[in-house]
Parts: sequence; C-alpha cells; structure tokens
Amino acid sequence: ARGDVFDLSEEEPLAEVNTTSSLTINPYTTTHALPPNTEAVTCSGQPFDAFLQLKNESIYAFRGEYTFELDEKTVMPGSPKLIKDVWGISGPIDAAFTRLNCEGKTYLFKGNQYWRFNDNVLDEDYPRNISVGFEGIPNNIDAAFALPAPSHLGKEKVYFFKDDKYYYYEFKHQPSHAECFGMTKSSPSVLFTSYTNLYCDCDWADLFALIFQG
Repeated sequence: ARGDVFDLSEEEPLAEVNTTSSLTINPYTTTHALPPNTEAVTCSGQPFDAFLQLKNESIYAFRGEYTFELDEKTVMPGSPKLIKDVWGISGPIDAAFTRLNCEGKTYLFKGNQYWRFNDNVLDEDYPRNISVGFEGIPNNIDAAFALPAPSHLGKEKVYFFKDDKYYYYEFKHQPSHAECFGMTKSSPSVLFTSYTNLYCDCDWADLFALIFQG
C-alpha cells in the first residue's frame, strides 16, 4: 500500500494482504488539575511574610495576597481572605507590628509606605511615606517588631530589619497615664492592659482589684 518493495525468495509464499482496513479513533479528553495556590494553603511549607496581634487579641498571618486569622490553636473559619478585602491593601506586604501600649495601634508596611490601624480600621490620612513617619528607616523592609517602654519614663521602640542590617526607632509620643488608664477601663484587653497597669498611676483600690481579680 505504501509502495515498499520486499526481496522474497521463491520458496516463501507471499502472505495475503488485506488492503482495506479501517482505523477507528476514540476521542478522549484529559483533565489536568491545576496546582493549588500555595499562598492560600495554610501548611504549604511556604514562608509567611508577617505576623501580628491586634489590641483586640486577634492574630493575623500574611502570605502573598492572603491573610489568615488565627486563634491560639488553629486557623479561624473563613480564612484565608485576600489582604485587600480585610485591610484595603493589595498584598503582599513587607512587615507588620502592633505598638505595645494602651492605644495598640497596628502598622502595615509595603514598599515606601505604611498604613496605621486601630485594630483593623484604617486611621485617617494614611498611607504615609516611611521616610516621613519613620525617619532613617529604609523602604522595602523585611520585618519589624515592637518592644514596650521599660518604664513610664522610657521610650517604646520598634526594630526594623532589611538584608543584613537592623534599625531601631524610638517613638516620641506616648499616651499619658490618665489616657491609658481610661482606655484600659473602657476597652480592656488582657495583652495590652498588662503594659498599661504596670506603670500606670493607679489608686490602692484599683491596685488590689488588679492583684486579687475575682
């Protein structure tokens, strides 16, 4: 059928060849499952970009475009969500921290800007440039964390990390004792109340109530 020539001896009989054949092709489809978005898989093994705890004690982890809300043991139902849907910022973010004072403001950093939140509600006039709000701190930082003031006369600090260097910044403005005491009573938080009460000018009744709770 193809025009091939075979050199056969006369003793070998030529096999009868059926020159009519039909080839049936059975159509089929293959489905290749798309790989899962590893940024949205909690235990994918990929590193997270940042963690923070809000004044209301909610814990958030950030990875890529997503944020995970956590409790002490597990991921909360409904997580992960897009960072943009929760915080109004397109991910990924560079770093995040919450100040360790009675106000407990939360800061998110991305590129050359930062955003400030009261819990997860954005404050007015943000975002701002890092060079303006945190003088001497570079853009595109890798991580950050805050340390409380060592006493009511000391300064609260935050440490920033980028490449093989670290930077620290001292906050110039802190709420007064009276402001902190009022905030603690109006919106108590176990995490942040400890910092407030440690150096707050409490009277004896408040002090005994703190020591002998219940």
